[in-house]
Amino acid sequence: MTKTPTKSAPKAVAKPAAKPAGARAAAAASAKAETATTIEAIEALAVEAGIDTGTDTGTEAAGIGATRTLRKKELVERVVAASGAKKKIAKDIVEATLQVLGEALAAGEQLVLPPFGNAHKTREKDTPSGGSTMTVRLRRAGAKKPGAEGEETGTEGLADTAE
Repeated sequence: MTKTPTKSAPKAVAKPAAKPAGARAAAAASAKAETATTIEAIEALAVEAGIDTGTDTGTEAAGIGATRTLRKKELVERVVAASGAKKKIAKDIVEATLQVLGEALAAGEQLVLPPFGNAHKTREKDTPSGGSTMTVRLRRAGAKKPGAEGEETGTEGLADTAE
């Protein structure tokens, strides 16, 4: 009598040992702290160089690439503070200005609004909800060079001959 071979049970594949939950959390916290430290270091360098990063240092909780957003309500408040106008009047003016700017961009006009910059529509696409999305390119002027209109060059002429 011959024995027929029987199938043996499949061998268990050794899995790497899982880290305990506390170790995973500690690793994640460490990575988050490193990222936060890196962001703070970059922002500190930017502040030293005189570059505005547009973020609140120390209170940023969103992470990389977070920017502050200026909403219409805050824009109206800033206009009221800068102009001293009544809030109702400033709100009407801001809304009318935004309406005119939006219509001009939609019509394909280029906006030249110093010191805000030059803006023009680069792309427009319709959204499924019935609206449209417009991509606008804003180009701001660089720092003025010495000798520009109304600016002193820093070099002064020699003394008058009478002196």
